[in-house]
Amino acid sequence: MRRSRSSLVLAPRRGLEAHSRGLAPASCRSSFRTTILKSTGLFTYPDVSVVCAPLERHPKDDATVLNPRLIVEVLSTGTEAYDRGAKFGHYRAIASLQTYVMVIPGEPRVEVYDRARHKWELEELVGSDSMVDLPAIDVSFPVGEIYLDLPPED
Repeated sequence: MRRSRSSLVLAPRRGLEAHSRGLAPASCRSSFRTTILKSTGLFTYPDVSVVCAPLERHPKDDATVLNPRLIVEVLSTGTEAYDRGAKFGHYRAIASLQTYVMVIPGEPRVEVYDRARHKWELEELVGSDSMVDLPAIDVSFPVGEIYLDLPPED
């Protein structure tokens, strides 16, 4: 049985929620729509987004946030090129965004892009014991936690 994308999308959210307990400003939600560019009105639906107080909402749509601090996308065959390319390019235009995480299905591998000194730096984490370090929200957890309780792939 193949791992369903919806199961894998919930996994990083569970990991973030489990490790962010007690961090009052963090709000971990996958249902937020995010505006990418205020000037163009372009919107996206990240698999997971973390928004820290104060929450800025779009003036015409209360379900849309303007200031995500962290975004997670679970890659798939159909979305990988867009998530790595054009979509990431749009995300980089969000001033509040500090971390962009890509989860690779099929293997315990995560790519974490952090904004540091006005440039984006990649850390590729391979293996269940590798630690996902998310300083933008003061959270760390092993890559393997993302893949817990998922049915094995064929």
